[in-house]
Amino acid sequence: SGSWDNIIKLWDKDGKLLKTFQHSYPENKTESYINSDEVRVFQGVLDIVFSSDGKMLASASEDGTIKIWQLDGKLISTISGHKNKIRSVSFRPDSQMIASASSDNTIKVWKKNGELVSILTGHTGAVNKVKFSPDGQMIISASNDGTIRYWSLSSNSIFTLGADNAKINSVSFSPDNQVIASASTDHTIKLWNRNGTLLDTLIGHSDSVNEVVFSPDNQKIASASTDNTIKLWNRNG
Repeated sequence: SGSWDNIIKLWDKDGKLLKTFQHSYPENKTESYINSDEVRVFQGVLDIVFSSDGKMLASASEDGTIKIWQLDGKLISTISGHKNKIRSVSFRPDSQMIASASSDNTIKVWKKNGELVSILTGHTGAVNKVKFSPDGQMIISASNDGTIRYWSLSSNSIFTLGADNAKINSVSFSPDNQVIASASTDHTIKLWNRNGTLLDTLIGHSDSVNEVVFSPDNQKIASASTDNTIKLWNRNG
C-alpha cells in the first residue's frame, strides 16, 4: 500500500505488517506544486506495483521520482526525469523495464537501473495511467485530454483508440491481450478491441470511475468509483 504520508507498507494477506518503506522526506522538498484547490508540499505515493517475478516493487510519487525496491526494503534505484508528479508506473512482464506516466503529459520508459529508453509524447493533458500489454510489446495510456493511446515499443508508432469528452482515469489490458478497458469521469467503463473499435459501454456507476482491472482468469472486470462503490462485471457487461 502507498499513502499520502509518503509511506509504503508491505503486508501479508492476513493484515500483518511486514515492512515499511519511506519513499520521500518532506524536508527534501523545498517547493510545492500549486493548483487552484490546494497548496502543500506534494510527496504522496500515487501508485505502487509489484514486478511480475514478485521480487521487486516500484513506487511512483508526487515528488517526481520512481523508486524500485527489493521486498526486504533495500532501495535498488531512484529514477527521476519527469517535470511533474508521477501518477502511474508499470513493469514490463519480464520485469526488466518500467513505464511511468506523469502530469507533465509524457510517458517515459526506463530500464530498471534508471536508464531512460524512450519518451512517448502526444498527450495534451496529464497522463493518469500507463500499462504494459501482457506480451510486453505495447503500452496503453489514459489521459486527462480524453484520449486513450496505444504505443508500439518497437516503432514508437501511436494509435489513438478513441477520444472522449471526459477525462480517462484508468486503462487495463485483459490477460488474453485482446480487450482494453477504460475508466472515465463520465461514469462509464468502455471496452475496446486492439484496433480501437468500441465493443461495449458499461453503465452503472453514478460518479467518476477511477480504476478498472480484469480478473486473472479473464472473465470479470472490477471498477472503483467516486460514488463509493466497487462493481464486478462479467465480460459481456
